[in-house]
Amino acid sequence: MTGDRAEAQDAVSFMLSDPGVQEARARGEAAETELGMELCAQLQPFQERHDQAVCDSDAARLTGICPGKHGRWGRSVCRPWGPRLLPLKG
Repeated sequence: MTGDRAEAQDAVSFMLSDPGVQEARARGEAAETELGMELCAQLQPFQERHDQAVCDSDAARLTGICPGKHGRWGRSVCRPWGPRLLPLKG
């Protein structure tokens, strides 16, 4: 069994060393980083609202349960406009 495992590890290492696989991996990581930065920017207002509620010891905001679909799981909502709607940009 140990020989099979070593052989499988060698095969995986060989495949991962392929330039095409490395290029695809790099593209995937770059896309993940880009999307993560975009998502971070979109979620920053929620983080700031949460941080402010913690700083103010605003228990009502921190413990408020989402009245929408997430309420059944006890998720809180830090969005003043509701659980599903996004604010209008403009």
